[in-house]
Amino acid sequence: MKNLFLFLSVIGLTFQSCSSDDDGGDAPIIAVCDTPINLSISEITEASAVLNWENLNGVQNVKVEYGPTGFSTGSGTVITASQNSISIDGLTQDTSYDFYVQAICAVDNTSAQSNVSSFTTNECNIPINLSVSEITEASAVLNWENNNDNLDVNVEYGPTGFSSGSGTVISTSQNSISIDGLISDTSYDFYLQAVCSVNNMQSEVATFTTNECQIPINLSVSEIKADSTVLNWENLNVGQDVNVEYGPAGFILGNGTVISASQNSISIDGLIPDTSYDFYVQAVCSVNNMQSEVGTFTTNAPSPFAGTWSGTYDGDDTGTWVFVVDVNSIVTESTAFSNNANATQQGEVGGMIPASGVVTATAPNGTQTTAQITGDTLDGTWVNPTQGNISGTLTGSRE
Repeated sequence: MKNLFLFLSVIGLTFQSCSSDDDGGDAPIIAVCDTPINLSISEITEASAVLNWENLNGVQNVKVEYGPTGFSTGSGTVITASQNSISIDGLTQDTSYDFYVQAICAVDNTSAQSNVSSFTTNECNIPINLSVSEITEASAVLNWENNNDNLDVNVEYGPTGFSSGSGTVISTSQNSISIDGLISDTSYDFYLQAVCSVNNMQSEVATFTTNECQIPINLSVSEIKADSTVLNWENLNVGQDVNVEYGPAGFILGNGTVISASQNSISIDGLIPDTSYDFYVQAVCSVNNMQSEVGTFTTNAPSPFAGTWSGTYDGDDTGTWVFVVDVNSIVTESTAFSNNANATQQGEVGGMIPASGVVTATAPNGTQTTAQITGDTLDGTWVNPTQGNISGTLTGSRE
């Protein structure tokens, strides 16, 4: 009887154990996370490289770890990537590196780490073939050849003999730069430093001398009028501006009117009629500005006809007229009021009254006027061929 009870008890425990397994469901199946393969390196420079691999797990992320050859896993630089390649930079030139790739298929499912792949960055080359072009009194173009792919260079320059680190430094990715603000007739040194992470390689020194600052020459004056003129000179300093200073004859330098110019002539106005003036031209060559000899001119006397003239006209039409003459004998304003038309009409402007004082003009409406100025009076005739040859006389005086 005891044996039968023991047998039934064992059977019951067996059924109970199977029933518990059925209630708990099947155990989860974890997919295999394959290790990335075919590690390679491309686009190696002095400070960067592109790391490549093949991920057998589709679009899953990977963990890339790299460092100097022989580094301990876990102590390198780690980057997570979803592509099959990454670009890394900030490397040291002429240095060997290792990298590993590990697939991340899930939070708790990663592959084994790949085999190591190694590469060596390019050696940092010293910039070569330093030269200088387009030298002027205050500027120059510095040129070189950079043998390091896609790396910047530091250009340092200063007066010949300057200590490296005390000059002017410019960073550039080009093979030439233009520098200005230099002193004329001065010797300069410049160096090129290849920027290759920690080990920057400096070139030999190159030397050049800026051109001597030349004094502007051949000062002259043209188109002299009563209130304006054109000042001319020859600038021997290529590409450099000049300062023109002018004022009444005998003025003290620094007290005149100063104009900066990049051409070889300028027009000045607002002058006083029948007055003598001096002018100087200064070459702007950084610190050493060279002043020309003095140039002198005298403005014309004011026109004897300058002023405002007005009067009346009669004949087939009647009305009033007025015109203004400037100090250079140029008619600047001209109008007439017609009683027949009961309207103001514009006259001809821009014409010059000759020394004879004979005024000839044709208004926009076709009226032709001929008159003689004598002292402060004016007398003449008018005719309009476009309106049936209507005509008459006019008279007036200077106000």
